[in-house]
Amino acid sequence: MWNPCHPGYRKIKVKRSTIRTIFIVVFLLPAILIQTLLLIYPSLRAFYISFFEWSGLSQEMTYVGLQNFTRMAQDPSMRVSVANNIYILIVPTLATLFISLVLAQTLNWVPFGGEFFKLLFFFPNLLSAVVWAIMWNFVYNPSFGAINTFLRLVGLGSLAKPWLGDPNFELAAIALVMIWGGVGWYVVLLSASIADIPKDLFEAAIMDGASRWQQFIHLTIPLVRGMIRISVIFLVINALQIFSLVFVIKGGFTDKYTEVISTYMFKQAFQFSNLGYGSAIAVFVFLLLLVLTAVALSFGRREPVQF
Repeated sequence: MWNPCHPGYRKIKVKRSTIRTIFIVVFLLPAILIQTLLLIYPSLRAFYISFFEWSGLSQEMTYVGLQNFTRMAQDPSMRVSVANNIYILIVPTLATLFISLVLAQTLNWVPFGGEFFKLLFFFPNLLSAVVWAIMWNFVYNPSFGAINTFLRLVGLGSLAKPWLGDPNFELAAIALVMIWGGVGWYVVLLSASIADIPKDLFEAAIMDGASRWQQFIHLTIPLVRGMIRISVIFLVINALQIFSLVFVIKGGFTDKYTEVISTYMFKQAFQFSNLGYGSAIAVFVFLLLLVLTAVALSFGRREPVQF
């Protein structure tokens, strides 16, 4: 047998370690190259272009410094899109998180059928946001849509309206689609986290006379705080990057009532051929995501709970 103190043994060990490192690098290199080519380089390029006035179609780029960012601060359309995005950021995020927590807790309480309902809730996540938009376009259709048809059947035809054409309801209608499509994913995440909580804690709470609601508030939420924080980060990112759902559900014609930052960025960059200003908006979204993610990560940070 080889003596671990023998110089030859150490050489073989170093050689194996080197081969293992090379092996890992070789397999990771294609993914790193693709990630660099399709994500990192375009992101860095957007930062560079944001300091120029450029149509994206010519070779001439005029350096304007921070002018694009100054214009953004003074642009009334940008302020409208930010306001709409704040609504999208707050309402669907809070509603999705609350509904997901309640459903996840309920499915962990029921004696059977929980896995089936998790699959049922998760089903929309198997479809793309474009499919969601097309489906809900039919649901919201003022003539034969499911909502207006139901209202007419129950004698509430006076409440029927063009949901995606009424300025008072169209942003809320889009938020509802986001909640419907997002709940299933977070139900699965939070259910897994809740399932890890020892049953003894709930049994002790029941013996102390705690109601289901009290168990949910004082046991479940504190003990799944880490997963809630991760869910909030995902929800914030999705809310600020929402594009395809809004663009498709409005048929590509967003107005001041449904314009969000990503659709306004698309218009400036590709419809108005103002790639410099569009890139500046993209940089703004990136920095905003960075700040909000940092806040979400630090929010409620405590020592991990030991069961």
